[in-house]
Amino acid sequence: MANATRNAELDGARRWRFSGRKRHRVLIAEDDDALRQLMARTLADDGYEVDEAMSGFELLALLARPGGDYDVVVSDVRMPGLTGLEVIDELRSHPELRDANLPVILVTAFADRQTRAEAGRLQAILLEKPLDLDALRSNVADLADPTQLVS
Repeated sequence: MANATRNAELDGARRWRFSGRKRHRVLIAEDDDALRQLMARTLADDGYEVDEAMSGFELLALLARPGGDYDVVVSDVRMPGLTGLEVIDELRSHPELRDANLPVILVTAFADRQTRAEAGRLQAILLEKPLDLDALRSNVADLADPTQLVS
């Protein structure tokens, strides 16, 4: 019964949070198919429009394409080709690609001191794996629309 009550509360919060507003766009880059799909499904259930990339090169291509206007990027740190850190560094260094201040959440299973420092330098939030989906949802909500209160 507690789960039914919690689900009803979440459904109400989602309606409140996203009704009457534009759908925020989130780009997820993760080479682990299962985790990428879980994150995408979770954020789509919260009302976000979600695009997915499987590598750093695909992430960069989606950011650079016309119409690739995203409110938040969620990226794995270690991926084939370019790493998430390299893509975000490229984004921050070349504002003609996209808004250089685009909010970024980096996800990693290898949160060593150097990775943390690099994420901080790039003004990115760093979340560790195993991923806490509630932390992901909360951070995306805060970054996508910092003017809205999130329950």
